[in-house]
Amino acid sequence: MTDTYQQALALIEKANDILITTHTRPDGDACGCVAALMQAFRARGKAVRPLFVSPVPSWYAFLFDEKVPVLREDVQVDELATGPFGRCDLIVIVDTNSYSQLPHLADHLKRIDTPILVIDHHVTSDGLGAVEIVDATAAAAGLVVYDFFKAVSVAITAKIAEALFVAIATDTGWFQFSNTTSRVYRCAAELIDLGVSPTELYDKLYHTFSPARFRLLVTMLDRLELHLDGRYAVQHLVQEDFARTGAAYEDTENFINECHRIASVVVSALLVELKDGRVRCSLRSRGPVDVSKIAAQFGGGGHKMAAGTFLPGPIVELCDCSAAGCDCDCGPDEEEDESVCFHLVMPPKSIGRVKSFYGNFGVLVRAYTYIRMLGAAGLREVSEMAVLNANYLKSRVKDFLPASHDRMHMHEFVAKGTFAGAPDVHALDIAKRLIDYGFHPPTNYFPLIVPEALMIEPTETESKETLDAFADALRAIRDEALTDPEVLHEAPHSAPVRRLDEVRAARQPILRWQRE
Repeated sequence: MTDTYQQALALIEKANDILITTHTRPDGDACGCVAALMQAFRARGKAVRPLFVSPVPSWYAFLFDEKVPVLREDVQVDELATGPFGRCDLIVIVDTNSYSQLPHLADHLKRIDTPILVIDHHVTSDGLGAVEIVDATAAAAGLVVYDFFKAVSVAITAKIAEALFVAIATDTGWFQFSNTTSRVYRCAAELIDLGVSPTELYDKLYHTFSPARFRLLVTMLDRLELHLDGRYAVQHLVQEDFARTGAAYEDTENFINECHRIASVVVSALLVELKDGRVRCSLRSRGPVDVSKIAAQFGGGGHKMAAGTFLPGPIVELCDCSAAGCDCDCGPDEEEDESVCFHLVMPPKSIGRVKSFYGNFGVLVRAYTYIRMLGAAGLREVSEMAVLNANYLKSRVKDFLPASHDRMHMHEFVAKGTFAGAPDVHALDIAKRLIDYGFHPPTNYFPLIVPEALMIEPTETESKETLDAFADALRAIRDEALTDPEVLHEAPHSAPVRRLDEVRAARQPILRWQRE
């Protein structure tokens, strides 16, 4: 038995009244661990008081013999210091070691001197516990609890085995995720030997969708976006979706895993707007991307394959303008005869309002995500491919469309957009004709130091076949310029919009729609 196990057992044996809790929006791992610990503690004659910071999802309710009270619904915060909860002489926190995952309970935990035992498998830690049993290599907190029970000779009944099996099975995606190790299977087999029926549990957990929950799932899937060649999936739900479908927030449990049925998806994100304006962000990975590091950047946590955080939104704050010392300059609302006003306040962890001088925020997010997904090795690889593609394409067209500078180029090269023997054909003609060949035109007339400039940037994502087709199209356009230049002057021929009056558009812009 390790020293940590001995210390944890000493805390449990010494305690008479134990409060046990877990993170907000409890999943199968959290519920299973709490249920198992409750059974084990009560078998030792302890008074056990479960208290969750958000409701137990209905499909996990069968794990408990009683309704688990919820803070601020069944128990108020000020009751934690008095009454039954005030008598607790040990607090056990399962499947989290983060204050941010214990809303409204965190402040109470910081004030009291009651010893805290943490049982967890996440890397993220705020050091909540006087004693902490943490195994970041474990696929689920249920594995950590199971090892602890075996080490201290806790009798694992059929009820405890069922709870632990739910914990382990749900946190491994019913043994589908990459965190499913031989250790997981060995534990699952031992629990089955103790009376667990995986078939019955699967039916209880996954064949219990309400119509409202199913409608919410359909709404989320309808919003699915795939980026980076299908490797990154993002989905979102807003408050209106819950009102329209009649679903509850806990109904989103395991929704994020749905998009991982797509073969190409490596990383996924699910954004859910909460009633208080915050956005809950759940992250999953089944590749080399460590999503816990991404979540940590926003004050969240988790482990490599699954993590989450809360993104702060603007908070509306009520101001009493008539109060002494108020420095509000808006004054009372004379029309309504009310001495109050409202202000939009950003929470401490928010970056604040995004201003135009930050650039296109959406582009920045995509770029940052792309970099984090690639990692150091991947970033080097795509850089090499971009350089290779640019220089390969340059070599394919150099005999009739030479680069402005004869040297090794980086990810792009600039060519002079004219052809020998066709003086009336310009860069704009070439660009417009490329549209007819099915290619997006390159940047025209930049940089200005190169006459008739065509900036060609194939990027790292194009295949050799595409590059060859682009080079062949440019060669065909060169031939047309020599034999029938009017074809280029009138291009594009296949686009719904042909050549616009760009000078007039710049001088007399139409910035809004008007009915004719």
